[in-house]
Amino acid sequence: MSADNIIKWSPDSHLQWNQFEADAHPGAYQDALAVIRYDCVWTVKSHKEGESLFFTIENIRLVTTLLKNLSWVRKRMDSDALLEHMQGCFDLAEYIRPEMEAHMAEKFAQRRYPVRGSSEEERKQYSQQDSR
Repeated sequence: MSADNIIKWSPDSHLQWNQFEADAHPGAYQDALAVIRYDCVWTVKSHKEGESLFFTIENIRLVTTLLKNLSWVRKRMDSDALLEHMQGCFDLAEYIRPEMEAHMAEKFAQRRYPVRGSSEEERKQYSQQDSR
């Protein structure tokens, strides 16, 4: 997904109706839709215990984003109150983000994953792929 299609949440981010670029869905009951998601990044750390190789997933970080090309508002429904509601949804997603990060960190804290590959480079590559 291109970076110009994504709005990352920040304390200074204030949504505008021109950022809702998709066409309104004719079958939807709501007057607007803000597609809010989390981008996720993490660190893969390799470990060796005796002859066993494994990796762990650490430093999980989420970024709250709004996808402009999937968000929409119906024509003539773009009121200030509705935009304030959409902003509230975006802000709420950011508000719960730290709790979600903590939950994910706890979930992955004790998990070990086997490492594939015969060379060091293959093991790094496979560990990155497998962590996804």
